[in-house]
Amino acid sequence: MKCLKKYLSVFMTLVLILTGCADPAAGGQPALREPVSRSSVCSPVGKGRIGATEVLPAVVVPTEYAHFYKSDMVLEKINVEVGDYVKKGELLASADTRAAKKRKKELEEELAQEQKKFLLNEKITAGKQEEMELSGERKASKGQTEKTEIAVMKENARYEKQLYQQRIADLKTQIQAEEDKIREGALRACHSGYVTYRKSLSVSPEAGANENIIAVADRKEKYLELTDLSTKKYPYSDYEVKYILSGGKTYPIKEIPYSRRELAVADRNKTYPPVRLSCPDGAGLSLGDTCLVYFKEKNTPEVPVVGNESLHTQGEDYYVYVGKGNFGSSTVVEHCSPCWSIFLRREEPEAL
Repeated sequence: MKCLKKYLSVFMTLVLILTGCADPAAGGQPALREPVSRSSVCSPVGKGRIGATEVLPAVVVPTEYAHFYKSDMVLEKINVEVGDYVKKGELLASADTRAAKKRKKELEEELAQEQKKFLLNEKITAGKQEEMELSGERKASKGQTEKTEIAVMKENARYEKQLYQQRIADLKTQIQAEEDKIREGALRACHSGYVTYRKSLSVSPEAGANENIIAVADRKEKYLELTDLSTKKYPYSDYEVKYILSGGKTYPIKEIPYSRRELAVADRNKTYPPVRLSCPDGAGLSLGDTCLVYFKEKNTPEVPVVGNESLHTQGEDYYVYVGKGNFGSSTVVEHCSPCWSIFLRREEPEAL
């Protein structure tokens, strides 16, 4: 009889343990027992933005300035090597401008001949017009024939002058183009910095229009360049929020737009330049450093969050243990959403 009572007592104890642990008022709260895993993870509640976030790697690189010719040229000499430091205005390369100089001389001679020819014709026309006017005064009683001829001569002279002015303007435009080629033949640095690229003359001395001859990098002007990215599939230009994390702080960043010239060169080469993003001051990033860039479609408000490492699962549901007082004391299980556990601090924790 004593054994029977003993077994009944043990059985009732087990029943109470199995059925009495869950609080009926909690409504759907899982009957998890502590501990549920061999390792316990305690994460402090922080603030963060939730929602879909795209993350892409980026590297800190210096701003580079390309130096090229606007038209096809043949290079004679390049004065710098990779690694050299150059100052703004320094001569980087020289092109063969002999053909441009020859053509300019020919155009200038043609311009001088046009001017001489026009002045001579103008004097001849003026003499004829004066003679006809004198003759017309003597023969005024015979009719208006001389006046009509004088009017026609004046109109022809005006028309010839317009053609002359147009020819002169065209010649001056051509001369200016050749002068630009001659001046452009001296390729000078548009910015101070270190040479990072130099065209090899041993491969070909010919330089096409907009072909990069020298690249100069300013190490003080840094920006972020996205890596491992196909720019043809880059969909984040219109995203509202772009930022990086550094030293536990959030730094907003912006995309750096490309100039029309850069886009024209990229289109000519059938490529698109890598996506550039501003490198925020105070982030402590140096050249060559890598970081992650976060893209969000909308600027959502910050909410209390804990990390995924604090999540526990039971079936398809996610739960987190919330400490009461000292983290070494008993815990209360709260229901939370997948991926990020979200809850408010309360005096008496409740299931979300």
